[in-house]
Order: sequence, then structure tokens, then C-alpha cells
Amino acid sequence: MRFRCPQELRELLPWYANGTLTAEERAKVEAHLAQCARCRRELQEIQQIKALVALSVESVPEPSEELLARTVERIRSEGRHTIAQLSWQIFALGFSLGVLYERGRVKLEPEIAALGWELKRRKG
Repeated sequence: MRFRCPQELRELLPWYANGTLTAEERAKVEAHLAQCARCRRELQEIQQIKALVALSVESVPEPSEELLARTVERIRSEGRHTIAQLSWQIFALGFSLGVLYERGRVKLEPEIAALGWELKRRKG
């Protein structure tokens, strides 16, 4: 009969790879990894995926502030839009803001707070 890893531990592997576990959880995962080659392989795959995602994000060109301003102006100036056109423009604006925010070029905290929303940080 084959040994089955506890689901709880397998679910912690991505968090372990990101370094976002508590000390207690990290100790549990490390003790399990010391005994389980299958989970060590899975952790290695997660780390490879993480590295590839980081590379792909680094290779995305940073949108210029001029592009952001032109996009906002175009949305304002065009009266009627089809849903597809509007969706694409909103996506482009959101993507541009997300990239600028992630790279620290745009601060959204005051605007988010003004709306009464809470900005939650991603783990990892």
C-alpha cells in the first residue's frame, strides 16, 4: 500500500515556497519534506513555476503614463461603446494600473480608502 500525504500538508506547499507560513506550519512542512520524496518533487515544481511567473512578469513592458492618460481620455471622449469595446478599455486601464501599482509607480491606498474599501495584500 502506498503512503498518502496529508492533504493539509500538500496544500501548504505553495505557501511554503513563498515563505508565508507561520513558524509552526513551516516546521510541520519541513518535517514532512524530510520524509517524503513526492512532496519534495512537488515543491520543486512549484518553485520552478514561481520562477517562470516571475520571469514573465519582468518581461512585460511597463505601460507609460502617457498610455494611461490616453486610455482614460479615450474612454471619456467616446460617447457610446459596445460592451466589447468598453470591456477591452476597462481591462487595459485596469491592467495598466495594476502593473504601475505592483511596481510602486502608482499609490492606490488613498483612493481605495476613500471608497470605504480595504486593500488586501497578496501572500508571497
